[in-house]
Amino acid sequence: MTIVVQKKKVAASGISNVSKSLKLKRGEKYTLAPVISPITTADKASYRSSNKKVVTVSKKGVITAKKSGTAKITVKAGKKKVTVKVTVEKVAPTGMNKVPESKTLKKGKSFTIKPKLTPSGAEAKITYRSSNKKIATVNAKGKVTAKKKGTVTITVKAGNVIRTCVVTVK
Repeated sequence: MTIVVQKKKVAASGISNVSKSLKLKRGEKYTLAPVISPITTADKASYRSSNKKVVTVSKKGVITAKKSGTAKITVKAGKKKVTVKVTVEKVAPTGMNKVPESKTLKKGKSFTIKPKLTPSGAEAKITYRSSNKKIATVNAKGKVTAKKKGTVTITVKAGNVIRTCVVTVK
């Protein structure tokens, strides 16, 4: 039997046990467990995210989904690398809080509707609409401005969730 002792460092020849793609929900974590071959290699796995706003990855390979979108995680060992496409899915809102049912304003005054989507982490574009822009207007940020006496309905929409606020201008 002969034993061969290598003088130089054994380079990584491959990375396996890594999915090509992953789907996560916001806030969810997933741990990568790459197998680097040959077993005698001194190369260790390193990780990098292409978009840290969407997903982050720790030195130990723990992926954390931050917000909806896609990003690539690169797993590297020596000169070998593998990428994982991570898709963070949007959580659709099922409810909306912080929209008053009614509000009374004096002409020329304003207030801002600041809706909160539920469940926590839900994402959707929020739109605002006034039933009569001559009585009260509402901008894209939810600021309602009273124009003249009357009653108007402000509609707040996020995904399939709709809430209304009846504004009386005196």
